[in-house]
Parts: sequence; C-alpha cells; structure tokens
Amino acid sequence: MRRAIAVLIITAMLLAVRGLAVQARPSAAGTVTLGASGWSDPSAGDWDQSTLTATLTHDLAAGIVIAADGVVLDGAGLALKGSGSGCGVCLSGRTGVTVKDLTVRGFGDGISLSGSHRNTLAGNTVSGNAYNGIYLDSSTGNVLTGNRVDGNRFDGIWLVYASGNTLRDNRAGGNSQHGLYMVSSNENVLTGNVMAGNGTDFRVDGWTSAEYRHTIDTSNLAGGRPILYVYGATGGTYDASSGAGSVYLVDCSGVTVRGLDLSGHHVGILLWGSSNSRLENLQATGNSTGIWLRYANDNAIVACTVRGNTYAGIHVEASSGNSLTGNTIQANAPYGLYLDQASNSRIYGNRLLGNATQAYAYGGSGNVYDLAAPIGGNYWDNWTTPNIKDDDGDGFVDSPYTFDYGQDNLPLAGEGPRDTVPPLTSLTLSGELGGDGWYRSEVRATLAAVDPQGGSGVACIEYSPDGASWTTYAGPVTLGDEGVTTFFYRSTDHAGNVAGAQSREIRIDRTAPTIGIAAPQPGALVEPGTVLSYGATDALSGLASLTGTLSDGATARPIASGEAVNEPGQYTLTVTAADVAGNTAGEARSFSVASTPGSGWITGGGWVSVDPGARGAAGRAFISIVCKPDKSARNCHVCPPIGEATLQAAGLKLKAKNFCWLAIEGNRAWCEGVATTHDGSAYGFLVAVAAGQTDRVRLKIWEQAGGTVVFDTQPGASDLAAPSVELGGGRLVVHQR
Repeated sequence: MRRAIAVLIITAMLLAVRGLAVQARPSAAGTVTLGASGWSDPSAGDWDQSTLTATLTHDLAAGIVIAADGVVLDGAGLALKGSGSGCGVCLSGRTGVTVKDLTVRGFGDGISLSGSHRNTLAGNTVSGNAYNGIYLDSSTGNVLTGNRVDGNRFDGIWLVYASGNTLRDNRAGGNSQHGLYMVSSNENVLTGNVMAGNGTDFRVDGWTSAEYRHTIDTSNLAGGRPILYVYGATGGTYDASSGAGSVYLVDCSGVTVRGLDLSGHHVGILLWGSSNSRLENLQATGNSTGIWLRYANDNAIVACTVRGNTYAGIHVEASSGNSLTGNTIQANAPYGLYLDQASNSRIYGNRLLGNATQAYAYGGSGNVYDLAAPIGGNYWDNWTTPNIKDDDGDGFVDSPYTFDYGQDNLPLAGEGPRDTVPPLTSLTLSGELGGDGWYRSEVRATLAAVDPQGGSGVACIEYSPDGASWTTYAGPVTLGDEGVTTFFYRSTDHAGNVAGAQSREIRIDRTAPTIGIAAPQPGALVEPGTVLSYGATDALSGLASLTGTLSDGATARPIASGEAVNEPGQYTLTVTAADVAGNTAGEARSFSVASTPGSGWITGGGWVSVDPGARGAAGRAFISIVCKPDKSARNCHVCPPIGEATLQAAGLKLKAKNFCWLAIEGNRAWCEGVATTHDGSAYGFLVAVAAGQTDRVRLKIWEQAGGTVVFDTQPGASDLAAPSVELGGGRLVVHQR
C-alpha cells in the first residue's frame, strides 16, 4: 500500500510540475512569433528568406514562439528577458529548427520543446527561470550541444517521455532541483555533460527496463566525478580506479562494484533488472537513497557503509534472493533499511545505528534476518527495552528484535568485536603433470577456504578467469584451454570480509611437437653423400628433445640432422621429438641411396615356390632380370638404371624395361621399376636380392594406378626388410666393382 501511495505521489508531482510548465506558456500578446516568412514583429531582428534564418539585433523583452519547421533562430549573443512566467523559446510540434547563441532568462521555462523532433539547441545560456531551463516533453531525435543552464528554480535540463535525443557538452549548475533529469525516457545519448552544484546533479527514473536504456559514458560528470552508467554488461569489476561518484547498473549480470565513495546524489548506486552482482566496501552517504535495488535478483551487498541518506540507506524494491551482510546502516531518515515487495532476502551481520526507522518491510515473503548460531542476526542499537539482555552469554540478545513486518530472532548483543579478518583460501590442482609445471591433460581446480578461529565463517568462495568477473564456486572446476592461464580465486566470510584475490598460473600443453623433415623427400632416390635435414617445433611448453634414427632393415643407428648418408641402399629415417610437458611425436620417412655408375648390377633369374600344393609352374613365381647403372649418363649423379626384367606371378606375366632406381650394398641389392602386361596394364615392382651360398629374393608387385599390392613374397614386411625367400631354382647375382 505504501509503495502504491508513493508511486501516486510521484506521478502527481510530475503531472503538477508539467501542468505548471504548460500553464506558463506565453499568450499571443506576450510573444513574438517566428514563422516561415520571418518575424511577426520585424523590429525583433533580421530575416534571411533564402536560409530561413532569423537573427536578433537587440535584446528582447518577450518570448519567441517558433511557428514553422526548418527555421534558424540565431541569438547573436543577445538575450530574451522575461518577467517570471511564460516561455522564452517555445517549440510545439516543430521539426528541423535550430536555436543557437541565445541567452534566455527570467521566464517560466527557458526553452521548451513539446512534441518536437530533430531540432538543435546549440550554445545557448539559459538561467534564472522560474521552472526549468531546457524542457523536452514527448520529443525525439533532438540535439542539445554546448548549452549553459544555470540557476533555474527547478531543473536545468528535464526530459520527460523524450527519447533518442543527443546531449553533448552541456553544463548545468546551481539549479535548485536537478542539473539533468530524465524520466520515462529512453535511448538518449549523453557525452561530455557537466553537472555541479545543483540540488541533485543527475537523476534517471523509470518504471520499465526501456526507460533506463540510455548510452551515458564516463565523460559525463556529476559533482566533478564520472557517472558510471552500465547497460547490459556481463561480468566486470568497477573499483576506485574508475573515479565514479554515481553508479547505475541496468540489466547487468555478474558485475562487481567495490571501494567507491558514492555521495551527494539522488542515488549512490542503482541496480535495475541486474542479477548475480556484488556491491562491496562502498561508501554511500548524503544521497536521497544510498543503495537502491529495483527488480534486481540474487545480488550481494557486502561491508558497505550507508550513512546520512535522506530517504533510505538501502532500498530493496520488487527484488528477490538478495543478501545483505556486514554493512553499517547509520543515521538515515526516514528509513535505514526499506524492503518494498522484496522476497527471500538474507540479511544478517549488519549494524543498524541511529536510523529514524531502523527497518521497514512491506509485502514480499521469505525474508530471513538471522542465521543459526554462531552467526546470528544483526546489531540494532535501539534495542533498549528491559528485556534486552544476554543472560546466557551466547552473544545474542535473549529477545527477538521486531519491526514492521519483520523479526530478527538472534539479534547481536553488541556491535563488536567485529570480524575484520578475511578467510584463507587454498587451491589444489590435479592432472597429468609433465616437466617445468606443465600439464599434458585437463586440470581440475579444487578450492577450499577456512575462516580464522573466532571468525564469522566462510560465506562463499569465488573464482575468475580475469580477476574482474567472478563466479561462485560450487565444486571442482575443469580447465582445458592450452597455454598459460591465470586462475583467480578468493573467499568471503559472513561478516563481509573479502580475501584479496589470489592467482595461480596454470600451464597446459596437450599438443605434441610438430616434426618437419626437409630432406630427403618421401620415397626419394638420392645420391651418396646426401645430407639429412630435419627439425621440430613446439609452440607451447617448448621442445625438450629431438632424435633421429637411420635403419637399413638390418641395423639402426642414431643420425643427426646435417649428417650425410654415403652407402647405397634402402633406408628409413625415423625422427622423434618430445616437448617439456612430455608430449611426444614421431615421423618415419623411407628413401633410397642410389649406386654410383659402375658400382654394381644385378643379373640372373630363377623361381620361388608360392603354393607348395600346386604342381609345376602353377605354384611358382618367376624372375628374370638384368638391371645395371646407365654408364652413358656421365653427368647424372642419380639416374635411373637400365636393363630388362620378366616377371610371372599371381596370374600376371609382366615385362619391364623401365627401372626407377638401383641400390647396391655389399651382397644385397634392390631395384624398383614399372612393368606392363600384354594389354598394356601397368604395375610397379620391387626386386630385392641377397646373394650368397643360398640366394634369397623378395618379389613385390602392385597396381601402378591405385597402389594395391597384388603379390608379395613377404607380405606386410617393410620394403627395407632383408629378403627371406630362398630361390628354388636358378641364380641371382649381385655384381660389385
């Protein structure tokens, strides 16, 4: 009921003031009219029909009514002087008008726009008027820039139902009520405006979210300090470094405001539609309302001092789930704490001292004013009836403290000693730990806190990715982003003491190094003396080791990047790398070192058994080969060999005259080439020979187009594997020079 009455009173006052302003408009007899053809009284000034510009030529003891769109009123530094009523410059239903460089004083309203849009007021001085300096009613898209508005009886600049206007670099001082006041307006843009020495420098009111939707940056000053007007933010911390003197959080979430002195304004800090935000260690003194929550849920007000405000210290309106702990609410009138349709509030550990009405709750439900011992409720310095005592010495008054629509069942017996020591917070990390503090897995962060003996106990633990936006800790947090992350954490006790934020660098590298082999290329045939080149990089924890191994199928040895391979043969280079975190990577590359001309060749032929159950040629594979270096290619270091081969296996009869490479290593030789069938189908082949008392051979055949292996005497073995199948008949010779 009280809230309804208050709203009706405010509405009635607004309507009354609007009515006074409307009644103060000048009559036709007391005004000069500026129309599309110029002045109604030509003696008022000059007129330029081509530009629709009217210029004053002397001071004028009358108001001016603008009766046409698109005209320019240039005051030329001269003045309009009124007698305490009427309107200095009146625009009603006008568009595209400019009023500039004009002094307006002594009227009811100095400059008034009603239902007027996209007009400009620039460089005017509006002072000493009986009501408002500049008044915009139901007007949109106007620009007010560089105006000086001083010493008016009501407001310097008043916007009501006025939206989409731009106010830039205006100054308002010495106005009895407000320097700049916007009510039931939206989408206005304010930059560089300075309000100082007014009854209240700056005020925004509304009854919907849209009516608080404005763009107001910190270049606007009230009482010499920036206005912090934050709309729609998620996360972030604003502290003394912002220098703000008045704060509005509109439709924000997870914002922290701390350590500010918010004094001498209509409201120290207002939260409209904002949630999960935190106000801590604020000084809100000498305002109309120190801290005001409107339709704002699940916020925390912690360890603030709210003193000497002329309406309420802390006002919680139509809001739910908010907590107030460790605050000092002192000498406010009429209310220290005012709950208006507030529900599920948690209010404990506060000191209420010398307020005209310590606390008042109207409507709402589920509000709690005390927690179970040892925390208890609040300290009330006016709890002075004969029943007030602490006979059992448990630190709580033995009788509840009751107030209008509320009751504290465990009021504190004294205001001190107060808990001033914050909790201690600890962090435990778990994961797969590698070298130098790097993890090669996700990291699980577990937080814990303890309040020193005799403290009020831990109220909450929080963590943050940036030290600005805080999240309440509900259980272990999993961190997976690779690189170096700073993890911030802190805790708060029930008395509102906040432990200073601690931080820990968390290093995560789950990515193996990247290996690069520059030489040789995959499957390359290179000349003897070719230098190997390889390396690895790791962008996170850094490279810890890099090794290379060279294998010829029989033996393996370490080999460094930059080392040469001199002996002909087939080889596999295997490179492995590890980073500091312990991640490993490997890459293998096969290549061949060619024989130099004259170093050797292969001749001969024979067969191998491939199906012992088959009789005769059906169970055999046949080889006939001559492969030797091309001596005619004298200037070629690595040239294809020459010769011919006949192969028969897997139902294929192949003839080859094209060889790709030949490698000789002692009594072993390898050659690779391309063979065709009678119909021209192409197949690749590999012949490997180990000559000795018992010749051994390997024959491998694959489709040249797709690489599908169709025959192999050693299926699955590396191409560098030693030949293992005995030659069943015939002879294969590795010639050497």
